Parts: sequence; structure tokens; C-alpha cells
Amino acid sequence: MYKISPPACSSDTVDKLRQLHPQGSLDYPKDSRPSPQQEAEFWEGEEGTNLLTDTFSIRKVRIYLRKRPPLGAPDPDGWRGRELISPLFLNDDTDPEA
Repeated sequence: MYKISPPACSSDTVDKLRQLHPQGSLDYPKDSRPSPQQEAEFWEGEEGTNLLTDTFSIRKVRIYLRKRPPLGAPDPDGWRGRELISPLFLNDDTDPEA
């Protein structure tokens, strides 16, 4: 199998990778970001409140996390993200600051 497998690297591998991952500025354009006051008005307004209650409610997050496969890379101590987060959503408590 190894004799018929194409080599993983060749003389043009670096160029192909550069084309797949072009280098550009990683700076976020700060002039397109809303001001802190505009952000606060959005989250306090009807649209922001609906987004929080409909999409990011404790119930919805709990359902989402329970349906996810237990995949993921462990952190440096060997813990996986699901092991850290799952105890928060295993009970039926809906108080976000519990």
C-alpha cells in the first residue's frame, strides 16, 4: 500500500498550502464594529431579547449539548470540553446564574 500511495509532500506542497490559506491582515476593522452603546441598545431591544430567549435559552443550549457527539481534542490536562460543560446542563435548573 505504501509503495502505491502518492507522497504527501512534494516541491509544490508549500505553494499549494499558501493558496489554500492566503495570508492577509488579521486585524478586525474596528470602524465597522458598533459602539458599546449601540450593542447595549441592541441586546436590550426587542430583537436582542428575542434572540437571547429563543436561541440562547438554557433549555435550547441544554438540548443542543445533549445531542452533540462527545468529540473534541482534550485540553492540556486531558479534560474534554463536554466533560467540563455537561454537569452544568444535566439538571433541570433554568436559572442562568446557578
